[in-house]
Amino acid sequence: MKTTETTPPRNSDLVNRLERLRDDKCQLSMSERTLLADMLARLLKSGADLLLSLKIAHTAVDERTRTRAALRAVIQYLQTCGVSVKLWDPLHALWCALADADRGISNELIDRVAYRGGTQKTFRDTVDWATAAAKVTLLIKDKVPAGAALERVAKAQGLDSKKLREYRKNIQRGHAPLRAQKYYGWCLEDLADPKGAKRRRIQRELADSTESDFASLLALIAELRKG
Repeated sequence: MKTTETTPPRNSDLVNRLERLRDDKCQLSMSERTLLADMLARLLKSGADLLLSLKIAHTAVDERTRTRAALRAVIQYLQTCGVSVKLWDPLHALWCALADADRGISNELIDRVAYRGGTQKTFRDTVDWATAAAKVTLLIKDKVPAGAALERVAKAQGLDSKKLREYRKNIQRGHAPLRAQKYYGWCLEDLADPKGAKRRRIQRELADSTESDFASLLALIAELRKG
């Protein structure tokens, strides 16, 4: 009696069969082709489910709930694809940490780290404001009046134009935190040369990586190769 496969396919199984499919010297049997088609169909379906889940998460009433829902959707997708629990467990740990935070429970992932550099914006705010400041600079270089450039960018990104003007001035005068100045410079480079942005981002990530980061990356690659 013919049985239907119910367990998620391992990534290595799918990759191995695809490699055989590309090999002119190797022919897949009809049962292997059927299994491959089933595996691809399941992955395509899980991808569609992920997209639907992300769309649903986007309708959440607040950003905290939206973030947790989107993160949970990604975790569910990785589980469906048969990805090793060791690889998606850090995402699950983050989801648990966010849930703890909403219940007033402290944990090692999201506890605030001591900072002695004065008032600073969050990572996301820093990127948003640095990007906006860089866009204003490029518009001014393109002969757009400074006031008009500030108004245009502030309106597009939902920021206060007066605060954006002061933020940009502080960066140019060297009064802003070093992180903000660094991101501003990076945004200028990437906006001026979008084609080279991906290569530069990889270079920056490598430059900021520590030995432990590289060790973690090598461990991840080894795990992926095992399937």
